[in-house]
Amino acid sequence: MKYLIHAVSKRMWYVRDYLIPSMNEQGITDIEIALDDRNLGNLQACLNAFKRVPDDNESTVHLQDDVIIAPNFREVCENDDSDIMCGFCSIYDKSESVDEYVSAEAMWYSFPCIKIRNNVIIAYLEWYLINTEREKYYIAQGKHDDLIFRHFIQYLYQTGQELVIRNVRPNIVNHIDHLIGGSVCNQDRSEKIVTAKFWEHDDLVENLRKKLNVPLDNE
Repeated sequence: MKYLIHAVSKRMWYVRDYLIPSMNEQGITDIEIALDDRNLGNLQACLNAFKRVPDDNESTVHLQDDVIIAPNFREVCENDDSDIMCGFCSIYDKSESVDEYVSAEAMWYSFPCIKIRNNVIIAYLEWYLINTEREKYYIAQGKHDDLIFRHFIQYLYQTGQELVIRNVRPNIVNHIDHLIGGSVCNQDRSEKIVTAKFWEHDDLVENLRKKLNVPLDNE
């Protein structure tokens, strides 16, 4: 299984000095960085990253460059046998389902941390190529990689092709972009700090804040 980090140049310092070392500490070594050094935008860079995936029955864990991992991150990833495993849930996920295994409708918007079987990624790339007109509104904005992927999974369900989808609770990553400069692609979003809804390791985030010398709001 490969771990693929989708990164932008301005955050490579965090990926290099903090994220990758934290993964190494858990024994993770098969890590590839998909660097958007041409500023292609979130969506196109994600698609380019997915093009690196082989067409086989193995899985790839896709991480974004603004997360912190839980102590059991590797354990959960490597003991999972689902087709899609969502390791992150935010306030934008409105599903009230508390089930671990869910349908496409209840799958989280989990691209900060999502494990996908490689042959599903290949099928998604093929679907994307023939559905650019259908998705042109979102494509034009250069983002919404998670939303368009969700449309693909919903399409599979509509055609009778069901996948095993798992929402992992507690979450195994948290979103910490507010500690490393703020959002790159969603600077106009109403919620300036978007963190994991089901996270149990606030001490790790606080330790990172202190290491980075980021002041609290009331300091």
